Amino acid sequence: MLWNEILTLQKALEDLGYFDGNPAGNYGSLTTAAVQRFQKQLGLTVTGNADLATLRILYSAEAPESSIRTKTLSRNDTGSDVTRLQNRLTYKGYMNDSIDGDYGSITENAVKIYQKVAGLTETG
Repeated sequence: MLWNEILTLQKALEDLGYFDGNPAGNYGSLTTAAVQRFQKQLGLTVTGNADLATLRILYSAEAPESSIRTKTLSRNDTGSDVTRLQNRLTYKGYMNDSIDGDYGSITENAVKIYQKVAGLTETG
């Protein structure tokens, strides 16, 4: 894939909640993980490769949003969903490498800053 094709892929995955980094046009571990999450959600063979079947669905109107978008996370939650949230906050510049899978005060403050910038109610 060419740089611009990878960037388009990353932006599509980000828009749907699968890509946890900043789209940069390189097909590294973040892109592979995002494609794997998307493939798993669809019940496709999970390879991490953006094959034709994956791309057809991703770029269609039927592409499903990530289940992470419908979850409510809050203080004292733990686990992989919190880790994904922390990764997204770090890559977006709201958090400084405090990725531990534990939704504590650092994560709560980062979420509040994000919410403020996005014009949302600051619930943390």
